[in-house]
Amino acid sequence: MIEYFGTDSKFQERSQKNIDNRKKLKTKHIIGSKSYSQVSFEKV
Repeated sequence: MIEYFGTDSKFQERSQKNIDNRKKLKTKHIIGSKSYSQVSFEKV
């Protein structure tokens, strides 16, 4: 599996794009497996 993902250029491009996008986030997702919408619903 590592050989497959390590050599696939499309996977590498997508991975790098995701890394760059995560760096742009102002807040980190630190609430575990819950989504933002689930947490906001629970606050109401």
